[in-house]
Amino acid sequence: MAGRGRKIDWKTASETTLHAMKTLRIVLFLMLTAGFLQAQSSPSAFALSPGAGGGAAESDPRNLLVNPNFESGTERWEVADFENHGAMAIDTKELFNGKPTLRIENMQGGFTFVRQTVTAKPNTRYRFTGHIRTKNVAPVNGGRPGALLMVGMTNFASRAIERTKSWTKVSFDFTTNDKAEINVGPSLGWYDKGSFVTGTAWFSELELVEVGRNARR
Repeated sequence: MAGRGRKIDWKTASETTLHAMKTLRIVLFLMLTAGFLQAQSSPSAFALSPGAGGGAAESDPRNLLVNPNFESGTERWEVADFENHGAMAIDTKELFNGKPTLRIENMQGGFTFVRQTVTAKPNTRYRFTGHIRTKNVAPVNGGRPGALLMVGMTNFASRAIERTKSWTKVSFDFTTNDKAEINVGPSLGWYDKGSFVTGTAWFSELELVEVGRNARR
């Protein structure tokens, strides 16, 4: 009959719409997957620049120390506790620039040296730098007290930090002799028994770099 509308099959229309939506979802999924795989194939696609994410910039690539920020625990570090009154540990609560720190404690008066052996050039100037925090560091019998950085079996050392102090940067230069290896690291106390100390010290961001050959201090 003229003027009469065509009857709509709503069931068929609904099925057609659902099929179209499913097809669209599949297409979108394939597009996203292709984009992700392309990004993954690029080496720098997700690379973070130094300091990204709020952390500190990477350490100087000239740094001769291995594991200088103690992010791998005490790997490559060994403790020399001359009076058996000290202990070292990695502190994951007392952070510095978001990194764990090395904690040295002398329960009684003592000298505790945490060292790393480094291959050095003879007659060459080096600079040893780090950050130190102290708590109740005090001498037992006077002398040269405190927490410091040092070169083993020499008189080369940074200034000593004592009592209770917030994070402090220390640095010193030294010149090697003809030895092929040196022992460097943080210390709580000093060789001389008159310089034994008690207390706790934290160390972070240690750095040993070559400054130059045969240079005056």
